[in-house]
Amino acid sequence: CSLDEMQGYRTVMIGPSAIDGRGTSARATKKGNAQLNNMTDISIPSISYIATLVHFGLSSQGTFHVGGDLGRFDYHGFYRSIVDLLGEEHMVQRREALLRWWKG
Repeated sequence: CSLDEMQGYRTVMIGPSAIDGRGTSARATKKGNAQLNNMTDISIPSISYIATLVHFGLSSQGTFHVGGDLGRFDYHGFYRSIVDLLGEEHMVQRREALLRWWKG
C-alpha cells in the first residue's frame, strides 16, 4: 500500500479535511462516505475501491468507465481481482496483515 492509497482512502471515506491535518473539522460541510454509509471498519472491498480510484487518478484516462472496452482500463475487473484474490483461503494471513496495516 502506498501513501497515495492511504491519502485516497482517508479523503474518500472521511472527507478532504482528513488529508490536510484538520481531521473531522468543524468547517467540513459534507459527511465522508464512511459516515454516510455507516462504515465503522476498514474492509477488503473498501480498500479495493480506493486502489481502483487511485489507479484511475494516476492514469491518463480522461473519464472513469467500469468496463475495459475501447482500449480503456477494466476497472471493474481490477476491483474484482483484488477482492477475489484477498478472499481466497490461502491469502488469510496476508489479508489479515493488510487489514492490520490499514487499521494502523
